[in-house]
Amino acid sequence: MLRGEVVASEAGDGSSVHPSTLTIRFTQLSYGGKTIPLRTRAVAIANLMVVEDTFLPATGSTDRGNSNPASWTTRQVGGEEVARSGWVGPVVGSGVRTVGSADFYGVYSLPAKLEGANGALVPRAMGVFSTTAEGLYGYDQGAQLSSAGGLITITDPKGRAVIRNGDHLLLEVVAGR
Repeated sequence: MLRGEVVASEAGDGSSVHPSTLTIRFTQLSYGGKTIPLRTRAVAIANLMVVEDTFLPATGSTDRGNSNPASWTTRQVGGEEVARSGWVGPVVGSGVRTVGSADFYGVYSLPAKLEGANGALVPRAMGVFSTTAEGLYGYDQGAQLSSAGGLITITDPKGRAVIRNGDHLLLEVVAGR
């Protein structure tokens, strides 16, 4: 379980001079009976409608006449495609370049060296996101995501800066606190 708090929330007035803002911070991760403090950075956030599209065939109908979702080609938030066959398959970026893999449990980037992993190559769990995803998806035009110092801020000059049930966040752990 990931725990956090709302740091600030301002309704704004629908203008770029006084936009609506939402600032949150995640502070703890509990797993396997242990709780550790942490600091995160938001890489990308997608609203629930954009997330739902990742579970549909990329062609817009059943994939090549196949009614089994375990063998559909789907599009991740950010544009990369997952070409599944029995839930397993490559994640393909621009130019049909393999940038990751998928299995029944999720979608992963190609293994890369991570800080603090003693030089080990580790894949990143991407969820519904492409390996190149950045920013906000499915939010008002002009809405912005900023993340620094453990704070995650959404600014929206046109509407409400919100994170709804069903929205997905791609987070990176920056440090334990």
